[in-house]
This record gives sequence, structure tokens and C-alpha cells, in this order.
Amino acid sequence: MSKEIDSIVEIMYLAANSDGNFKPIEERVIFAKINTYLPVFKGTDQKQITRIKEELRDRIKRQSLEQILDYYAKNISDSLKITAYAYALEICARDFELHDAEIRFLKLLYSKFKIPKSAHQALLKSINIRCITKFDTTDIF
Repeated sequence: MSKEIDSIVEIMYLAANSDGNFKPIEERVIFAKINTYLPVFKGTDQKQITRIKEELRDRIKRQSLEQILDYYAKNISDSLKITAYAYALEICARDFELHDAEIRFLKLLYSKFKIPKSAHQALLKSINIRCITKFDTTDIF
């Protein structure tokens, strides 16, 4: 896998851990994304995911969240930044609420990746429709 794809997988794990409570459903959502969304994750297997998680643990010990997201901003192409943001947003919303820590993480990712407000609003609207939630789509959180 490329650094770009590794970074997207790491972002999903950071999103799942952003509220300090990594839930089994979040792990299932990550695996579902990896197993469903081709060609982005083509050829990714459990061994690679384990390696990525270990590298992320090491990165977290050495760098701040801002530094980590700066690294991702450099390694992920503009065309996949919205994709990575969409995955992170969906993982955070998977328990049908956005916790304060998740919102802080998503705001930072939104800013670092320069996500268009219209894309953010569309993603929240999609989550509202699919998950029957009522996240505010009029503003960035």
C-alpha cells in the first residue's frame, strides 16, 4: 500500500479514537470501508492493517495531533482528502452523535485538509439520511 492509503487508514483509526472510547462498531466500520471501497483500498489485508495501526501508535508517541494531520495533508492528494474526511466523519457519527472531542478532531481535519463547506454539508446530509440523525448541516459543526 502507498503512504497515501496508509494515511487514510490511520485517519479512520484516529477518528475512532478521537473521543477516547474506541468502540467495536467503529472497528467494524473501518473494516467495512477497507473491504468495500475499491480501488482506494485494493489489496489491503489484515496484516497491513495491523502494521498501519502499530505505525500509528508509534507516530502518536512522537508527534502531536496537529503534526500528524500536517503529515497526512502532505501525503494525501487533494482528490482523496475529501474521501478521507468523509470516512472520518462517518466513523465519528457511527454511534449517532458527535462528541466534543470528535468535533474538535473533525474541525482540525476540516481545516488542515481545506475541505469545502459544501462538501462537509453534503456529507452530513448523507449521514442524516442514512443514519436517521439530525446533525446540523448549516455550519461547520
